[in-house]
Order: sequence, then C-alpha cells, then structure tokens
Amino acid sequence: PTSVCNGPVQLTTVTSGSDKTA
Repeated sequence: PTSVCNGPVQLTTVTSGSDKTA
C-alpha cells in the first residue's frame, strides 16, 4: 500500500490510499 511510510497507521490508510489520513 501507500501507507508504508506511516507504519502502524498503514492498516487504516490501506483502504483510503493516503498514508496521512489516520
């Protein structure tokens, strides 16, 4: 996914596509 930079938040952002949404 695109949330590879966020880490723990990637589980939530994997659905939206934004790694900064969570």
